[in-house]
Amino acid sequence: MLEAEDIYKYLLPLKSYFVELHDASSEDITKIQLIFRPILHLMTLVWQHCKYCTTSLIIVLLRQICNDIIQQVGMNVLINGKRCIII
Repeated sequence: MLEAEDIYKYLLPLKSYFVELHDASSEDITKIQLIFRPILHLMTLVWQHCKYCTTSLIIVLLRQICNDIIQQVGMNVLINGKRCIII
């Protein structure tokens, strides 16, 4: 239980950034770029200070973030001038 509480305490500040990243419009790539930097900074702090946050947990979070960004950007890909949804 202590492990879960510790991880929750350290990851909670990231929640608003994750929601903002997920809700960001793929047309507004600038907003995605602005969100990415504080997310990485907070994840670095979590990795350094949370004794239960392992490298594998950080890798899973990074993979999930990258997948979300790819999905957001892929929703507005133009191919031959036509908007295509990349899934």
